Amino acid sequence: MNFKAVLEFMKELAFGVDRQSLCEKELAAPLPDLFEDETTTLEEDDGGNIVEIKTWTPPARSTATRMPPARTKGHSRGALVDPKTNRAVTFASAHEMRCAMILIASPHIAEVYDQPPAIPYVDAKGKRRKHTPDYLAVDHQGRKCAIAVKPSRLVKKSGIVDTLDRIRPVLGDYAEDIILLTEYQLTPGRANNAESAIHAQQCRIQEHCDQVLEIVRDSEGELNAYHVAGLFGDFALGMNAIWCLVYDGILELANSKRMLSDHPFVIVSPRRGGNRLVAA
Repeated sequence: MNFKAVLEFMKELAFGVDRQSLCEKELAAPLPDLFEDETTTLEEDDGGNIVEIKTWTPPARSTATRMPPARTKGHSRGALVDPKTNRAVTFASAHEMRCAMILIASPHIAEVYDQPPAIPYVDAKGKRRKHTPDYLAVDHQGRKCAIAVKPSRLVKKSGIVDTLDRIRPVLGDYAEDIILLTEYQLTPGRANNAESAIHAQQCRIQEHCDQVLEIVRDSEGELNAYHVAGLFGDFALGMNAIWCLVYDGILELANSKRMLSDHPFVIVSPRRGGNRLVAA
């Protein structure tokens, strides 16, 4: 057996997760087979009967001003779907993919724009240039932040720090600030947690979220997510509900830098009012 699998198994046992009981247990309830963006209409069939027609709305195209270049041997290319806007968000590298996932999964971000319009600036030689941020994040108050993504090994060579310093004074209404993110902020742990939250949202069952919310409502301090899922009664569905509450911002990871599987502790967000929580 792979040593990583053994360590994962031992870690699960330490947190009270029994794989055998999970496999033997029947699914308490089916996962939702409907998308939130489906529309329902009533139409008359050939026999004169009224039937319910469900139409799925596909994700909208990316709003990027330019699309990622063709795939190369050493780089990733692709797109994610933001559940909040049902719109594609593209990425042109592994670092950008992690950034997109973290932004999409953040409860503080309302919209994410990839490859937004270029920003004009003047370089050190007095030459007029333009820089296209990788992302533009907008919070729920409408405040905007432009984001440049670079691997740390290319920061000095690219001169991106000087570029951003020259752009900040001329941002105007474009954004409140423009920042640089590298792999030191876009860690695999943060990206993994973000991906889990996004996937959970796609299988969201609001009734389960409400039930888990009742379990944690009056809790203080760190909570063992695995223990909460056990109290819910069905571990898999309970964990999915926990991730949905993390996506909503009702629960927060006790250590966002580490994967939840390595540090399975969450806290009730103080910004949600403690025992006055209302399901999002």
